[in-house]
Amino acid sequence: MLIKICLLYTSNDYAKQFSYSYVDGNGGGVNDAYPINWGPRLDQGLLLDQWSTGKNSPWVSRPNNISEWFNTGVTYNNSVALTSNSEKASGRVSYTNQNTKGIVDFTDQKQNTVAANIILTPSNKVTTTANITYLSKQSDNIPNSGYAWADIFGWLQRDFPTQYAKDLFYEKGNQDYIFVGDNPFYSLRNTNGFKRDRIFGNIGAKYKITDWLSAEGAMGIDFYNEFRKQITQAGTVSNMQRGRGGQFRENSQFSQETNLDFTLNFDKSFGVFRVDGLVGANNRNNKFNLLSLSANDLTDVYKRQVYD
Repeated sequence: MLIKICLLYTSNDYAKQFSYSYVDGNGGGVNDAYPINWGPRLDQGLLLDQWSTGKNSPWVSRPNNISEWFNTGVTYNNSVALTSNSEKASGRVSYTNQNTKGIVDFTDQKQNTVAANIILTPSNKVTTTANITYLSKQSDNIPNSGYAWADIFGWLQRDFPTQYAKDLFYEKGNQDYIFVGDNPFYSLRNTNGFKRDRIFGNIGAKYKITDWLSAEGAMGIDFYNEFRKQITQAGTVSNMQRGRGGQFRENSQFSQETNLDFTLNFDKSFGVFRVDGLVGANNRNNKFNLLSLSANDLTDVYKRQVYD
């Protein structure tokens, strides 16, 4: 005799006793120590004890709990340019400003660009060019990447109350979260800021020696200074458990590459034969400097728990 037994979590008492019941988020209840994606069926009329909605509250799905993590991203672009042309010269100068508010809460980026290019042809034998760009980019906080997001999206259960977690953060900071861990909206205030100033461009000249031989010289440069600052707040669960303050890290980077080029270009015909090519040389010089500073137990880094 074959007996098939199928158990569906339709009994409220059975679900509370064996499937899920929130007490303290630290194992004091039933499966309440960490968010998981198994257990009683959602949207079946069950009334269970839950972190966000209290005792005997509807056990329901929240289909928008992923989209609620994101804001509407906004990017503003403003630009202006001046151009000039004449028989022996032409040029263009432009300025662009870009301001971005990220789709991830508490992230942003600002960018300013100034660019100029000039072409001079003082004679039919000489042509000179110059191109230069200055780029300034900075952010008070850029989003984390990679596995740092897994705790939010990779393990997020379908009934997680995202909006409640966000409201709780603005009310109490990192306190009273669902389990022993950091409220993700609090973690977003562990900032990764940077500021980079970069200049790159080149100047060059070409001289036509004969109708089949010309010489060219050019110098190109690309360098930047970048300042990075990372802050971990004192109120993280890890820091509170260890009795530590916050963490702070800064580093300053300088990088430069310079190229010098010289070529002789030829293109000559001998009857039905044609010979063309170039002979040249290049010199490249690279520099890089890094200066770092960090502290692992500061007395006061954003101890305030409630955010205005």
